[in-house]
Amino acid sequence: MVRIVAALAVAPLTLALLAQPVQAGPVAVSVDEAVPRQVLDVSDLDAGARPQVAWAERTSRSVMTIHGLTADTPAPADGPMTFAPMGSGYVVQHGSELRWIGSDGTPGRRTWRSGGMAVSAGGEAV
Repeated sequence: MVRIVAALAVAPLTLALLAQPVQAGPVAVSVDEAVPRQVLDVSDLDAGARPQVAWAERTSRSVMTIHGLTADTPAPADGPMTFAPMGSGYVVQHGSELRWIGSDGTPGRRTWRSGGMAVSAGGEAV
């Protein structure tokens, strides 16, 4: 008897839920419709000082340019690299190989096998 009463009490709720329309999933909206685009044109502004952090970019198929605090240094682009300033150049790691590159892009006399590179907080030691 209790089951019949419970079933009769739940039946209207079940029918109400079944009558609701079911969505198939999220509706696709193109990016152009969802986000308004605006171009920030800074071409008429004066160039500021260089960034206070060194960064690198691939400037050709075989050259990665390290943009330092004072000058640019070319480095071989033979894969992903990690670099840190040291003396008048950079210590550069490609894969498991570590080498020093002068500020003019000339490589040091030798390379070292390394599993990683760490730099002191002030950047004075690698």
